[in-house]
Amino acid sequence: MGKKQKKVTQQQSFKSKKEEAPATSGASLKDLLSADTLAKLKEQGEAAKQAEQARKDAEAARKAEAERAERKRLENDFNYLLEQSDPNWSKYK
Repeated sequence: MGKKQKKVTQQQSFKSKKEEAPATSGASLKDLLSADTLAKLKEQGEAAKQAEQARKDAEAARKAEAERAERKRLENDFNYLLEQSDPNWSKYK
């Protein structure tokens, strides 16, 4: 019987806490959070943006390196160079 009473009091106290500070009373989330929490969230956002930018830069560098390697490989391929050359060789005389 003691357990039932305890559950009821916990539910009542939970309801009273909900009624004391409703989150939808027109106050924005920014108003509800402390300045420290807002500062931490802004720092995390900036860190996430920097990490994303660093990832994009690394991906672009990797793609550029792959393109340079492919171009170098093709420059050493005689068949590719022959196909890409101008078929009218008489103008080079």
